[in-house]
Amino acid sequence: MVSVQVLENSLLLTDKDLLNIIAQRPQPGALGDICRRKNLCAGVGDGIVATKDKKAVAELLANSRAQIREETLGRLIDEARHVEIWHKPMVHWPALTEGAVIRLADNYFSVLEQREDLDTVTIAKVKLEIHRGIESSDVASNIAKRNRKMAMTPSKLSVRKQIIPWKASKMRGQ
Repeated sequence: MVSVQVLENSLLLTDKDLLNIIAQRPQPGALGDICRRKNLCAGVGDGIVATKDKKAVAELLANSRAQIREETLGRLIDEARHVEIWHKPMVHWPALTEGAVIRLADNYFSVLEQREDLDTVTIAKVKLEIHRGIESSDVASNIAKRNRKMAMTPSKLSVRKQIIPWKASKMRGQ
């Protein structure tokens, strides 16, 4: 059994160590402790997601310094409509692409659409406004542009939520 402080803060634990701990199906809460680590790599994030522990994934999404691969985030977006504890951290994820923003809007609309207390006219109006808002204000495009700009700003790379090829090539000296 590894303590919360060690899982969350120890610089001695390597990514391989963390993946081994994840694979051993640790005690409840331990995955969340790992998810709160600063600068959590995408490989460890994938390991957390693979456990299908909804609370741990919510902790991962809430960690502003964790990295999640785009394809992993895409799968989480698809699953998020059925996992309420992911909704808030998912919409606050700072590195959402334009496509991800549109998928989130559509996913959450489909959840709203299933409510029995809303009439079809109200549902139709909401759907129209969502699509009109995305098209007219280019909300998704503006978010994607902001995220691309962040990717090119070295001082902000540490808070980026995706694997950034530019950063990897710089680290290799290319």
